[in-house]
Amino acid sequence: MRKSHVYRKWIRLHGPQGEIVREKAVVDGGAMRNVADKKVWEKKKHRLGPLQQSTVVLKVADNHPIRSEGCWSGEVEVAGVKTKTDFEIIDTNGAFDLLLGKPWLRDVKAVHDYARDTIQIQDETATTTITNDDTHMTPKDDSEGWQHVKKSVSTTRAITMTQQPKTHQNN
Repeated sequence: MRKSHVYRKWIRLHGPQGEIVREKAVVDGGAMRNVADKKVWEKKKHRLGPLQQSTVVLKVADNHPIRSEGCWSGEVEVAGVKTKTDFEIIDTNGAFDLLLGKPWLRDVKAVHDYARDTIQIQDETATTTITNDDTHMTPKDDSEGWQHVKKSVSTTRAITMTQQPKTHQNN
């Protein structure tokens, strides 16, 4: 039997001036939102542009409410598949850097093969399959800007998001 791991992938966030920000993300089909950790956002916000106001309140697994600090909208690239999506910015207390939830999975037309524990994702020009094995993408200076490396996987505390009424207001 294949051992199951958390899906962790290096992703690229595309900034409005052409900047590319590389960050670690957890793929979670149980999360109702895409989420970015507030501390990670603070370090990268100068390259990604302003947040939109958000009135979203997320609830974590223990039903504790967390108010969003704002919403970032932009292009996200995972394993060559690109899509525009939104991230709510919250303080995750270091549980994860970025969380790709149901909105992203829907946008990339994800198909999860539970027998093989793979997820097929696609955009208009590319289709690829991602896995949850110990091979992770990590930033390196090779021709693609990525290199496969073996890394041990540590388990983070599970955070399940539930969705509160959604309203985004543009500044």
